[in-house]
Amino acid sequence: RVGNNPLIRWLYEVESPPEAQSSPSLWRYRARITIEHLAATLDQQFTGKPENQQPQILKEFLKEERSLGALLYLPLILRLQRLLLEKFHRRLAVHEAKTLAIRQFLRDLPSDRDRKEFEGLIQIFVRVWNCLGSEILAHGRLKPTKE
Repeated sequence: RVGNNPLIRWLYEVESPPEAQSSPSLWRYRARITIEHLAATLDQQFTGKPENQQPQILKEFLKEERSLGALLYLPLILRLQRLLLEKFHRRLAVHEAKTLAIRQFLRDLPSDRDRKEFEGLIQIFVRVWNCLGSEILAHGRLKPTKE
């Protein structure tokens, strides 16, 4: 016995699906929407149109998508900063900071749990820095040292 569930009845071909369900347009392939796809579609649709008819704010967001995407990691980077401030009691000599390697810092941590947390947070920081480091140096308050 198949029951009264229409989906089960269609699967077992007891009754045919309604016409809307068997429409070919329902089953056609649709490309996944990505930032690149959206930008290409916008360029295609607004090419040749006057500036005042183009979505300027959306275009600016798309230009800054990398930077805006990195904001997702900001709370984790701030957590790393807070943990480092607590670890070094807000004091770290310049000489010690220049000679201390991340690997050595992680090795010296007493707890495995702390080590894993710091490793994860440092990996996120490095990923964001590799993505946005040049922009931060060019437009931010940080200036590269001469060394």
